[in-house]
Amino acid sequence: MRCRAPTKERPRKSCIRQCSNPKQGAINDTVEPNSGIAFISRAEAQVHDLNRMMVQQQQRIEFQQQMQFEVNQLRNEIDRAYLFR
Repeated sequence: MRCRAPTKERPRKSCIRQCSNPKQGAINDTVEPNSGIAFISRAEAQVHDLNRMMVQQQQRIEFQQQMQFEVNQLRNEIDRAYLFR
């Protein structure tokens, strides 16, 4: 059983990772107390982090594009207003 992706109700901090052999860095399938959810591996945590960062980056890009579109519309309106003065 694996830990689901972190959410606001269940932040990733609650998914503490423990190694069975610290020299090898292997991950136990230890279950978090009182939850019944297995801990996630470092690789899976990195995948979640990268996916989250990519989503945030895409949201920033979409916001910037929308702002640029609106600025361009305002510039065009101003240009038209000066043209017909």
